[in-house]
Amino acid sequence: MSFSIIFIVDYGKLEWQSICLAASIRAFVRDRDFEIIAYCPEERVDGLEDITKEWLAKFGVEIRPLDTGSDYAPAYPHGNKILACAEARQSDYCLFMDTDMIFVRPTNLGPLFAAGGFCAARETNARWANEPGLWDRLYANNAPETRRDLAIFSNGRLAPAYYNAGFFGFDDNPVARKNRQRFGEVWRDISYQIDGDDAITEKRPFLDQISLPVAVAACGLTPTELSANYNTHIRFEPEAGPDVRVLHYHSNMHGNLLRESRYIGLLNQLLGHYGIAENFDQLVQVFSPVLDYIGVGHVLEIPLAEGLRIAQVTGRGEKHHILSIFDGVFAERPENISEVLRLPATYGMVDVPPNLFSKQCRIIGREAVAVDARPETWFWHDEINEGSKESERWVWNTKNSWRAENRKDINVANIPPRRPETLKSLLARCG
Repeated sequence: MSFSIIFIVDYGKLEWQSICLAASIRAFVRDRDFEIIAYCPEERVDGLEDITKEWLAKFGVEIRPLDTGSDYAPAYPHGNKILACAEARQSDYCLFMDTDMIFVRPTNLGPLFAAGGFCAARETNARWANEPGLWDRLYANNAPETRRDLAIFSNGRLAPAYYNAGFFGFDDNPVARKNRQRFGEVWRDISYQIDGDDAITEKRPFLDQISLPVAVAACGLTPTELSANYNTHIRFEPEAGPDVRVLHYHSNMHGNLLRESRYIGLLNQLLGHYGIAENFDQLVQVFSPVLDYIGVGHVLEIPLAEGLRIAQVTGRGEKHHILSIFDGVFAERPENISEVLRLPATYGMVDVPPNLFSKQCRIIGREAVAVDARPETWFWHDEINEGSKESERWVWNTKNSWRAENRKDINVANIPPRRPETLKSLLARCG
């Protein structure tokens, strides 16, 4: 039996997580006929750290670029797992795993798969709406006759049962009843449909989990409920007993929760056995330049082919940084950083996640923003509110930002719009 184990890798914390996951797969998965694929957003493959590429390759993990262009509006990073499942593979079966997981004991995965089958553990924490009408609407256009079991969740809520989308396996062959689409493609299309239905509320970030059982039913797959031992939330680890197979540690950028697990000693031994690092702390330390939170005042070093530039985060919204790139290309990091920060600068609103820049930028310090040394630059932009398609207008300058409705003294018509841009395009505008 051939199957694929797939997960997402991206720069930042998903890099050390992917190394830990891959090491645990090679150590504990006893099957022989399988492949491991790490899907990375195609525009970020080159940004992965060299150590990530090196160790994933040593563990036989193929990094495949993932086209993250989608119909999700606004963007839905959680949906990368859906897009990855929709990618074509040669194997008969597929197992998706969240990257923040590790195997902690020997496991045979082959018995989990069956022709026309699907397997996953039930979700235990019902955080999405339990109104029957919303669930009816989810299923109405795709699998209206499906029997829907009820479950009592950890918060005492009685609601339709659904699956945890962190660990699940499925038949990856074309489905006759869905025009020979594969399961992942069906799941993707159904998630688009649900995402575009304004009558279904509070979908984010739960869209993956609420669309998953609908896709299983639409494909006519036979579901098998897995023990929680295959997806043990770290919060329930103390009472989980000795039979845990897969730990789902849900840790932050630096892995603080994982350090509290009883399996941290095992992970330390794995990392040492394979020569990756002496222990988990040492592994995370390797990635510290791209893990640290980037906020206002942080000074960044941007490597270029001809040298480097110095930049500073001079403002930050919920989704974008206001980045100032100072004049001058330096052969090496200047000693007088405080003086550089008073040079003329080119400003831009950089469209990057607020927690990391990858190896495009390195944090080299934090300094007060020298606002008075620079001209006050105003601009505005419209930002889509999370979980809806409505937007609100914001006005910005180099000191602060305001909702336009709260600054009636400003005539927005007299200031230019500033749209988010890539770091590359901002660099191109620098003198």
